[in-house]
Amino acid sequence: MQIKKQSRTVLAAALASVGVLGGGAEVRAASSAVLPFNGGPDAYRKGAFGPLMDWPLIPIHVVLQPDGRVLSFGTDLNGTHQPELAYDVWEPALGTGSTAHLTLDSKTPAATNVFCAGQALVPITGQTLVAAGTVNMSAVTKGIPSADTNLFDYRSNQMVKEPPMALKRWYPSLVSLAGGGLIVMGGKMDTADTTIYGEIPEVYEAGKGWRVLSTAASVEAYGARNWYYPRAWQAPNGKVFIQTNFGAAYDLDPTGTGTVTKLPKSGLADLASTLPSAMFAPGKILFLQEKQASAMLDINGAVPVASASGKLSQMRYHGNATLLADGQVVVTGGSSVPNSLSGAAYAVETWNPATGLWTLGAVAAKARLYHSTALLLPDATVLVGGGGAPGPLTNLNAEIYYPPYLFATDGSGELARRPLVLGGPSTMVWNHGYPLRMANFKAARGVKRVTLVRAGADTHNWNNEQRFFDLAFHWNGTDEKLRVFTPANAHIAPPGYYLLFVFNPFGVPSVGRVVKIGP
Repeated sequence: MQIKKQSRTVLAAALASVGVLGGGAEVRAASSAVLPFNGGPDAYRKGAFGPLMDWPLIPIHVVLQPDGRVLSFGTDLNGTHQPELAYDVWEPALGTGSTAHLTLDSKTPAATNVFCAGQALVPITGQTLVAAGTVNMSAVTKGIPSADTNLFDYRSNQMVKEPPMALKRWYPSLVSLAGGGLIVMGGKMDTADTTIYGEIPEVYEAGKGWRVLSTAASVEAYGARNWYYPRAWQAPNGKVFIQTNFGAAYDLDPTGTGTVTKLPKSGLADLASTLPSAMFAPGKILFLQEKQASAMLDINGAVPVASASGKLSQMRYHGNATLLADGQVVVTGGSSVPNSLSGAAYAVETWNPATGLWTLGAVAAKARLYHSTALLLPDATVLVGGGGAPGPLTNLNAEIYYPPYLFATDGSGELARRPLVLGGPSTMVWNHGYPLRMANFKAARGVKRVTLVRAGADTHNWNNEQRFFDLAFHWNGTDEKLRVFTPANAHIAPPGYYLLFVFNPFGVPSVGRVVKIGP
């Protein structure tokens, strides 16, 4: 174990104090990184960025953990691919300084250097599955793809090696399934041969390992034509929906040995692997397109249906799209020229699903290009970090974006008072009502909205894990308790970890509660 800029004693004491060590609950109230500061007179309209903070590595991969911490990895402590990959766990409750980071090297204990892998929380266990990647980078090989599988356990802070996949994969996608497993697809199998790609998917199940979908091979869906982080989601029809960059779409049935079916064309076009997308409502996906355009794709019916949406202020190649607590989508970073400071986008741009319009917001301190990431935190802020390896900047740093809903609307720039949720369930099932206890009768009466956002896992401007729901709720009018109703089924809300937010009459969200939805 290697811990950067802090002692083990201080770290252990700090983590124990917030319940991470020493018998802390598996799912606990989420911690917050929101610090008192003034966002300026426009913060209630544009949001604001907090101070730039150091990060131990370039966070090329980021995964929100079930305890509210953030796992990141992608480079060594100097921001390069070699000689040794590091893993970092950031605890927002400890602030933004070095003492909030637990940094581990890859030799303890997994001894795997994964780079440009796929990553997602295992819905049943809460461990982070890291699938494949590349085990070596050099001027000669340009990277050697890997079939390795590793699990990071947030309870022990350890990365352990699991039995490998059948295929080597570099730049694969991992998608959570309604049944509780994860499917891996795509990726490149050999850097020296441009004809060998991961065109056969595999399904991972906790405690069972990998199952090959031998009858679901596809060159177009996730093979040679669409191998780079294929855009795929668990769909409302129970299958996995795949949208290719060249316009074709597919349904993949992961049962048995698998079946893949080509769907009628939706008309969706002008896509690129360097542009982000996000499922902003059940079965509805926002795509950024070429020519500063955006489009919505509805996959709830028998065939996908595309429709045009608003135009952005500029192109945002390598930007990241993040679902906010209120269901809007904020795009951070990117550039009009891929991975170049020429045309770098410093201002955030937010899409409103009710209007389809984009709005420019707060300005970041750093350009966020290739290998940058963004992640919604439990306190309803957005962690924005990384970029580089390769690129014009080596960003061993991050920033926190505070959306407009966190600020008072009087132009003072002060953070608004937030509703306080005192109690609620840590586990839920689908199509069921649960009690949620507010601070008092007045607070319960004032609740105007309850939302649910799936915990994110982002890399290479691709965060397919995130999903958003407006939840039905009821207040009986007599006490401080609400009754909140979960999504209907696992096809629209796959099992796993979600953030539950409560909004007051002024549109200010509570700190999110981490809840686990499952059978």
